[in-house]
Amino acid sequence: MRCARCLEPVLKDVSSSFDLIYRPQGSEKRPDEASISEAETEIGFYQGNGLLLEDVIKEQLLLAVPLRVVCRDECKGLCPQCGRNRNLESCNCSSQLPDPRWAALEDIKNKLKH
Repeated sequence: MRCARCLEPVLKDVSSSFDLIYRPQGSEKRPDEASISEAETEIGFYQGNGLLLEDVIKEQLLLAVPLRVVCRDECKGLCPQCGRNRNLESCNCSSQLPDPRWAALEDIKNKLKH
């Protein structure tokens, strides 16, 4: 995975447990629109003699992986101006950029001063 702040590689162990319950398709005779319990939402159905588990395993793995990972809590991230990794080197960029949404008001302020 990549660090969400500095984009450096991060090794992260992923551990999760889950149950897979499969039944032959057509084994349960229910109307097309019947309410089911929460436990029944975890049951899958198959046809034929074999199961393709690739998609199920992939889904469970993606659910177990955190959405955002940082390499360490004190990670400084990338400079928003020059893109340098602040953990490896410092830059001389200004830490405070003016918000461009306020530029029109800044112009009016400067005109009123003069």
